[in-house]
Amino acid sequence: MSRSRKSLENILARSQLVLDNTKDAAVAPLLAEYGYADERLAELKRLYDAANALYDWQKSSYGSQYGATDALDAKRDDADDLYASYLKVARTAFRKNRDVATKLGLSGRRDHDFDGRWAEAKLFFDNALADAAVIAGFAKFNITKEKLSSGKRLIDEVIQQNSAQESAKGSARGSTQERNAAFGALADWMSDFIGIAKVALRKKPELLVKLGIGAATSADRPADVLPVTEPKAAEPAK
Repeated sequence: MSRSRKSLENILARSQLVLDNTKDAAVAPLLAEYGYADERLAELKRLYDAANALYDWQKSSYGSQYGATDALDAKRDDADDLYASYLKVARTAFRKNRDVATKLGLSGRRDHDFDGRWAEAKLFFDNALADAAVIAGFAKFNITKEKLSSGKRLIDEVIQQNSAQESAKGSARGSTQERNAAFGALADWMSDFIGIAKVALRKKPELLVKLGIGAATSADRPADVLPVTEPKAAEPAK
């Protein structure tokens, strides 16, 4: 089930209200008659603390993922521009050398998916730096060995940053699943509690209002039914 941030915050707010106001001297004994005494309410506190912690962790996990994606995008743009420019120079420098053209992968269309694109770029720089004749050929166009080495490092950084992004993406998805499970347990507990509280406090509607249940004067009071839906987060583009 998907979950909206607003509905999750609604569950936390409602649960905190119950934790605070079930201590009320007029409320506590009536709830205790139906089994909601200290031990049962301690269970709510445990569920609330777990859900609240996972709520924060999930936000932090997605922050890390987006940070990794931004870092990848910044490096990828620079590396892509450098690779494309060196590729054009190489096609001119080695246009009559089929052996070098093959080594550097100069012929044919470029691969557009991430893995294929950067595998081609890695091959280009690795093989260029491994061949003295290729290094000399590039030097005629003021592309030195040092520049080729710098380009190779940039390509390697892009590949490494992509791995970091994929790891962060997996952690973020895992944190969402754990958070949703925790909020599902908290919402179930609250659903049962609301049903019983309406019975226990049926003759004291003003006490139900203290718990945020039933008619209240505030228009922004949390609803008795606590839906938990969240729109899908956009996947970072590769």
